[in-house]
Amino acid sequence: MSAKKTRVQTPPAARAGDASDLMQALIGTRPAATAVAETPLHGVLVGVLHDFDDAGRPRIVVPGHIGVPRVARAICVLGPGQEGQQCALLFEEGDLTRPLIMGVLQEPVITIHALGATTTTQEAESFTVEAERAIELRCGKASLRLSSDGRIELRGSTVVSHATGLNRMRGASIKLN
Repeated sequence: MSAKKTRVQTPPAARAGDASDLMQALIGTRPAATAVAETPLHGVLVGVLHDFDDAGRPRIVVPGHIGVPRVARAICVLGPGQEGQQCALLFEEGDLTRPLIMGVLQEPVITIHALGATTTTQEAESFTVEAERAIELRCGKASLRLSSDGRIELRGSTVVSHATGLNRMRGASIKLN
């Protein structure tokens, strides 16, 4: 029986580099710059959209995990003006070096569906709704109706009026009970 000689070829990546490149090529690991965190992160983390780099790619930070802005990929449309907003993040294969922006967290928004001539305006600290005839808010047994003739109707099973200062009731005439 004759012994067969086996030739071992050095992988191309290892020929040009040092011993660590050879070791990585032989055992199939990633370079240290893209190594997976020891404990993969699964689930959604909330981070902050920090800014955009020169190529227009979003950069994020995650308090307690990523302190230096890191480029991320996004599945949603992002643009100028969203910097500083919180965003939902996942990490590909749990790897902190591969963030994926799922979306920007939204602030509570009031949506009004109205028929006819209605306008809404929102300024820094106020929200205005205008209608030609009336505006009515309802919740269960309670309602508030504002009419164009100046009439205000406040209805409920119990109506409470509370003031830390003077609680004044004024009118041409006041009818109690």
